[in-house]
Amino acid sequence: MQNSLWCLASVSVLTLFLMVWWNKALGGSTEGWFQHYADLVWQGRVPYLDFYLFTPPGHLLETLALSKFFGLDYMVFRWFGLIQRLLMCVILFVWLVRYFHPFFSFLGATLCMLAYSCDGPDVLFYVNHSTALWSLLACWMASHLDTRSKAWFAWVIAAGFFAGINCLVKQTTGLGISMLIPVAWLIMGWRSPWQARLKLALPCYGLAWGIPILGALLWMNSQGAWHAFIEQVFVRGTSSKGPLVDTLFRPFSPFPTAVLYGVLVYLFWRLSGFYLKKYKKWEVTPTQSLSPRFQLVGGVVSGGMSFGGVLVGLASP
Repeated sequence: MQNSLWCLASVSVLTLFLMVWWNKALGGSTEGWFQHYADLVWQGRVPYLDFYLFTPPGHLLETLALSKFFGLDYMVFRWFGLIQRLLMCVILFVWLVRYFHPFFSFLGATLCMLAYSCDGPDVLFYVNHSTALWSLLACWMASHLDTRSKAWFAWVIAAGFFAGINCLVKQTTGLGISMLIPVAWLIMGWRSPWQARLKLALPCYGLAWGIPILGALLWMNSQGAWHAFIEQVFVRGTSSKGPLVDTLFRPFSPFPTAVLYGVLVYLFWRLSGFYLKKYKKWEVTPTQSLSPRFQLVGGVVSGGMSFGGVLVGLASP
């Protein structure tokens, strides 16, 4: 009951924030791009052949599914985008509350989603938000590998399937998350009680990942759009992000910001050493007991970025 109330509180805060904040999307933005692409498909055009599309077909298929039942009215997609954000907030809270007190889970989920929604030209329905939802779903399901329940195998299959869908929504984020999950399993499973599960989990994850990918590839091949897809999505599409180094380190720029994060990480690294010496008994799951220091450092960096993003967003005109 307590968990449900804190989860409801987090969703309520985010809803109030978004009902005011979405007016910032008015003006120059990317809103309406995929609605236009969907309209072209309904006219009989083929993506990649008859018009340029810089992403895999996943988000376009989502747009087509919505427009099939509700039309292409902008408000329909804004309401759907709002539902996506609230669902992300719920998943975050449910994930966090497995390990932390409900109040701190409320703070984490709420601040994260507020920071996520603080982009100046924020659009409620867009490919970036869709890939964020699929990424969160895949990672949350993958985190159940260490569960004591026999259902861990079903969670692994679901994680692979949703990671595959994520690749069809946005190639950069999708591939990154798809590789991150097995790497995280290998690191966290090292010398853990559930290390033996990896022998079955990794190949099953890969097979489940390939199901949506294979379906999309077969469809594009039947349309004769295979070569155009590769050129537009993996050659021209990714080059628009700029150099790889700039893309990877953009969240930590400009230079003073990077120095500040470095100092914070070092201080909390030292602080965590003192903390671990003082409290040697940890009542946690095998995943948590791997390295509390890494968790503290990750929490500092993500928390600092979230708090800074909220402040910058609130201060924007």
